[in-house]
Amino acid sequence: MSDLTIGEFHSEVLLELIKDRGVSRPRMKPINKFPEDLRVEVSRQLREDFPLGTKFEARVKVCQKHVKGKPNGPPYLKVYGIGVIVSSVKDKGIVAKLDPTGADGRKYFYIYE
Repeated sequence: MSDLTIGEFHSEVLLELIKDRGVSRPRMKPINKFPEDLRVEVSRQLREDFPLGTKFEARVKVCQKHVKGKPNGPPYLKVYGIGVIVSSVKDKGIVAKLDPTGADGRKYFYIYE
């Protein structure tokens, strides 16, 4: 496992698109170098364009949010460069779609495409 030194970049980090328990929106999880429960910040468009289970290789930075100059919440990974692992993309699969009835723009439903 890589250490969580804030501000440090890491290359060749494998990520997988998943549906997290208890949350409607899809998310990325690291599958090497970092704990799987570490949050990954990546564009919403990318998470909506590929089916669940798609894998990616990325360059990430370990980040930490701050409030009034003090760390707030756990460290997370921010994606700075990403490529899809083509062999992981299925012809058909479960894809996240934004639910227009969601008040805050963060509600999703899933369909098989």
